[in-house]
Amino acid sequence: MPIYTDKKTKRLFIQFEFDGTTYKRRLPEGITKRKAEKLETKWKHQLFFENSGIVEVKDILFEDFLVEYYLPFAEQNHSKITFDNEVRICKSALPVFRGKKMRQIKAADVEKFKSIRANLPTQHDTPRRPATVVRELSIISKVFSLAIKNDFLDFNPCFRVEKPKFDNVQNKILFDEDEDRFFDSFESDWARDICLLVLNTGLRVCLNLEDKIEKRASGSINLILD
Repeated sequence: MPIYTDKKTKRLFIQFEFDGTTYKRRLPEGITKRKAEKLETKWKHQLFFENSGIVEVKDILFEDFLVEYYLPFAEQNHSKITFDNEVRICKSALPVFRGKKMRQIKAADVEKFKSIRANLPTQHDTPRRPATVVRELSIISKVFSLAIKNDFLDFNPCFRVEKPKFDNVQNKILFDEDEDRFFDSFESDWARDICLLVLNTGLRVCLNLEDKIEKRASGSINLILD
């Protein structure tokens, strides 16, 4: 059977032989059998052109590229936390890029995404920092870079977009004498040990971390189009 369901993971797989070679691919969670059949046909079509030496101009919608290529790649190669962040950023990019083919997306579209994110408050209703926008742009840039590797694009439109400027210089440096005076002021050893840990590891407060982890579903790839 070209399309089958794994008994343990319940994930759909595509497997077939073409010119004496067996091809197999695990599909993202939540993909229907009907969608899988279309992907199988598309894959065989691509192999035919490649093996025949015919150059085919590939084109695909932004949201389809996310589901079929980028998010499966990110899920396999990045950590769970990084992957969840990529899903969130890709989902936020859909209002700008949805319905556009990858080759149609220009630097002006990326500029629009940058402007929207820069002017959108955070979930804590605070201004979004330029450094955050830069990190979000870097994820979108990775999407286009993978598209280039898969011959869907000839250049990355993010390279023509200027990144937001921000000052990343520390306002205060803790000198040795300041550190000694700081720790001498503690009356309890446990509080001193906690602050020593924070000072040497650069720990930061993460609000509702446990709630965020519980809300992350394994089927994030399919929620991207909701």
